[in-house]
Parts: sequence; C-alpha cells; structure tokens
Amino acid sequence: MKSGCFILFAILHVIIFSATVWAEDDIGHGDRLFLELWNDNSYRKTEFGTEEPGYKEEDYFISQLWLQTGLRYELTDNVFFDPHFTLEVTGDWGSEEWNDVYWNNSMFWGVGARISYETSSDGEDDQVIWISDCNVELFMDLMFSERSLDKGKEDIPEDVSTDNLRTGISLWTALDTREFFAETTSIWAEIYGELTYENTGFAEKEYENFYLFTLELLSGPQFPVHDIYLQPYYALYVTRDFGNESWNKEPWLNNVTYGPGFRISMGNLLPVENADLYVYVEYLNIDYLSRVDQELYMDTADDDLRLGIEIYLPFGATQDRIRRH
Repeated sequence: MKSGCFILFAILHVIIFSATVWAEDDIGHGDRLFLELWNDNSYRKTEFGTEEPGYKEEDYFISQLWLQTGLRYELTDNVFFDPHFTLEVTGDWGSEEWNDVYWNNSMFWGVGARISYETSSDGEDDQVIWISDCNVELFMDLMFSERSLDKGKEDIPEDVSTDNLRTGISLWTALDTREFFAETTSIWAEIYGELTYENTGFAEKEYENFYLFTLELLSGPQFPVHDIYLQPYYALYVTRDFGNESWNKEPWLNNVTYGPGFRISMGNLLPVENADLYVYVEYLNIDYLSRVDQELYMDTADDDLRLGIEIYLPFGATQDRIRRH
C-alpha cells in the first residue's frame, strides 16, 4: 500500500501536469482533460452520535475535500465517457476523543470511470414547471483508504478493509418554475437517487456485499438578490441497504433524515464558470427503518444542527458538465 504522502505527491504532479497540458495547444488530448474540486467545511452539533447520561458526543468540525481529474470523451450527443482519478480527504478538527475516530479522519484514492447522459432545458414559454437539468450515470470506482495525514488521529484498525469496489447507477435532476410575485420568486427542487453495490464498504473485513439505495430531495422557494439567491428549503435524505446480513442492517445504512434548511447560493460571484458556492444551515431529525434493531440506536442523538460552507470548482473539459449540485 502506498503511503499517504506519496499519494498526495502523485496527485499534485497530476494537477501540475494537467495545468501544463491545458496551457499547451499542441499537446494531444489537452481539450479532453478535466479537473473538478469540491470542498465542504461544516460544524455538526451531534452527527447523530452517542447521547448517554454522563457521556454525550457533540461538536464535530468536519472538513471534506474531493478532487477528481481525468479525460472526457463525447460518445454521441449528450453521452460522455470519463475515466478518472479520485482523491478524497476527510478530517475532524475537534479536540475531543470522538473527533479522532478514523472514519472521520481518513483519505481515499482510486481510479474509475463513468458513462453519463446529460441534458438541460430552459422550458417552453407555456410551461409552469419543467426539468431544467438531468444527469444519469453508470459508474465504477476502485478505491483505497489511507490513515489521516494528521498522525494524532486514530489509525485504521487492522481488521478494517482498506479497498472497496463501488459500482452502480445514479440520477440527478433539477426542477424549475416560472417566476411569480412580480418575478421575484420561483420554486426549485433537486432530486438525487443512487443504486450502488460495494464489495467491502470499507467495513470490517468479515463484512462484505453492500446493496445501497440513496435518495436526496431538496425543495423550496428562491429569492434573487442581485447576483445571489436566498433559498430556504426542506430536505429529505433516505439510505437503505437491501442486503440481508446483520451488517446490512446497521443504523447508519438504514435511516431517514429530514428537516428544514436555508442556503445562500453565491456561485455567480466566483470567477470560475459554472462554479457553486453555498453557505448553509440545516436542522435534521432522524428515523431508523424497521429492519434496524432498536438497541443499536436507543442511546444516540435523534437530531442534528449543521452549518457550513460548500464550494465546487470545475476546470477543463467538464466545466459545462450537467451534474449534481
């Protein structure tokens, strides 16, 4: 297994190489190269962690970085093939013992590919509501995990898998409406669904074969203020593992979280085309599906407050990609 330092060294060279290729018109495939960066920094009150008399896990400071670089090929109209390299880094900067757990302080890297169908529409004049963006993807990734670069955090236990094959299909769509109230308000919705198979899920080595369904729904009004949008919304997140083994029935794989949120969309203020920038806050409740043993979650928090800032920056061939926001 390569060390975390070596992987970071390698990915930095990939970034430098990609930037060099984009700058050179005479290098083949230069117009196919892409680089996408996503970062989320958030405070989470409970993370639905342990909440017992005399012991309460709270105050998480989670930072997530996702970077992907690769080549984009247009197979036919609106259909694309993207082989890629991915790097994900997660860290919790809190100082309590629960801020050191390895699952919130790890690095993942690997290779993969996706085939996507992407389309967008501004709607017809007589349409009140329409699908403005749609992305359907078939994907496969082989990922590996490394311990946190912060050596003060918990190491990955030896009985936990450090590789994972992940494949599936996803659908992301955005809905828009015509403006009303003197063209000051419109309704928006974002729907994301995913069916995924993972052979290890980075779980304990004796656990294997996870069959995951994920659904995310955000919807609400939006109010334009110059180049930004104010977007109160209601959020619904569903996770369900369809496997029948005991590890397929863990609480974190079988739950529904829901609640109100508010975000300020400021992507138009960034100098990068089609970038996203959100400042957000959510108050979420959680319910566990009936297949989960109640004893597994009876001493955990049932609500969470989250606030943070999220940014997405695309460069190169995928700058116009229709994708999940």
